[in-house]
Amino acid sequence: MKMSDAAVRPAVNEDEAALATPFVRCPVRRIRAQECYGSWGKSDATLLADFIVTRKQRRAIPP
Repeated sequence: MKMSDAAVRPAVNEDEAALATPFVRCPVRRIRAQECYGSWGKSDATLLADFIVTRKQRRAIPP
């Protein structure tokens, strides 16, 4: 295992743990309900990426 892989793994594990919480699972289920044929083929993290705004992105939004 490379050193860079070790640095990335904890973040991935944290993301997986966050995606498994009931608070996050609820919007994922609601989004998936709109996808009745399963044709999107996106992961849960990809589905939620449009709804997550980082601090840097938020600062860039004009008032």
